[in-house]
Order: sequence, then structure tokens, then C-alpha cells
Amino acid sequence: MDSVSWRFGLAWVAVVYCAETCAGTMFDDTHRFHLGYARQDADAKVTSSVDPLPPIEIDLEDDLDADNSSDSILAAYHWRFADKWSLGLTYQRLKLDGDGLAARDFNFDGDVYRAGAQVDTEFTMDTYRLDVAYTIFRNDQWQVRVGAGVHTFVIDTSLAAQLSLEGGEETPLVNEFRQDSADVLAPLPNLRAGVTFLVTPRWSVGGSAGWLSLNIGDFSGSYTYADVATDYRITERFGIGASYQIAKLDAKIDDSDGFDEVNIQLSGPSIYLVYGF
Repeated sequence: MDSVSWRFGLAWVAVVYCAETCAGTMFDDTHRFHLGYARQDADAKVTSSVDPLPPIEIDLEDDLDADNSSDSILAAYHWRFADKWSLGLTYQRLKLDGDGLAARDFNFDGDVYRAGAQVDTEFTMDTYRLDVAYTIFRNDQWQVRVGAGVHTFVIDTSLAAQLSLEGGEETPLVNEFRQDSADVLAPLPNLRAGVTFLVTPRWSVGGSAGWLSLNIGDFSGSYTYADVATDYRITERFGIGASYQIAKLDAKIDDSDGFDEVNIQLSGPSIYLVYGF
């Protein structure tokens, strides 16, 4: 092979190498969008207590034969508005439905449900996350960030059933349709930290975790979560990713004649598309 061919070959190798190593990495994105699918396994327990009935915690799966998992859309946006500062927005929904027989007697929102009643259950939890992060360390392969933000949970539990109620002397029991609901709005601040490692300029792996609790006025709650994720850029801007998350939420709202409470543990994977620039 002549010298010209050798030089051409070396130049081509240099171009290919630089395309992989000299170009910007995911760390350089100013804007990044995630859109995907999440599968969440849920262990959800709710209480809606009205005096003078005793408070009873209801396990949606064990007591009402409701779903214990949910498929949902995951959407996120990340904006690096300064060299070391970024803003993140995330939305996700959990929905658990059921149409089974009550496994035991319980009360909910002031009504008594008897074992064996056919209960329609609808539980939804919309999660909105807003956080600001600061990069405390970064080099060509590693990035470590800390941040703070707010997770806002909008939770609605609705039960509907044909109940047997006490009537008069001629009809001691009256069948009546009832529908009860309990809403919990839980805005919880959160402290978080995360680390990302670039295996190559187009392939990253990382993890993050966060926790904080709040007790103010009639509201008390806590939220803890951790996740691991990996992203791969198919092109400079488009990519795919996968993650796995575990989380635990406890939220309670007191009012003049009782309280509403939600305790839920979540875990599950997600897959998503990425667009960054």
C-alpha cells in the first residue's frame, strides 16, 4: 500500500475516532425531553375516617381485589439554564381499578361496607415533579449533582357499591347505591442527589435518590425514592433509555371530623425515547 493510502486510512480513523470522542456528550445538552412507558407495581393502602366510626386502613388489593400494577405514560423535560444549574419537570400517573367483593367489613368516608359487597374501585395518583439541581463535580466521564424540589401528588380514591342500610320496621334492611370518594393533595419537598457515568460519549449509566418529610398544619407526609437508569444515543440527538425505580409515599390530611390517609409503595421499570440538544 502506498504512502497516500496509508495517510488516507489514518485520516479516516482519526475522523471516526473524533466523531465519537470529540463531539459533545449528554452532559452538554441544554434541553432534553423524555417520553416513554412505565410499569409500576403498587402496594396501596387508604383510609378515609369520619367520626364517630373507627379508622380502618383498606388494602386495595387484599380487601377490594383491585389492581396491583399500572401502565402509564412517563414524560420529562430537563433544562440546563446555566453551566452548573438545571431545571427538571416530570409527570407520571398511577391508576388502579377493581371490581371485586369486599373481603371484610370496613368504613370509608362515613359509609359502612359489608364483607361480600360488590365494590367498584378507582384509585388514581398523578405525580408532578419540579426540581432544581446543581452540578458539584464534572469531568469527561463523571457528573455528580445535588438538588431540591417539590413532588406534588394528586390522589383520588373512589368506591361505589350497593350497600345494605338500616331501614324502618317493615323493611329493616334497604339496598342503596352509594359512591364515596376521598382526595389527597400532597405537595412534598424533596432533597436529592444523583451520579452519572459515561461509558462512552453516547452511553450513560447512573442513579439518583431523594427523601424529605413535611408536617405543616393539617398535612403530614414523607416521600422516599431511588432509581437507576441507562441511556444510549443512537444519533447525536435521538436516543433510548431504561430505568428502574422504587418509591414510598405516606400522606395524611386531618379535618374537623376525621382524616384521609394514603400509604403506597411503588416499584417498576420504564423505557423511553430521548431527544436532547
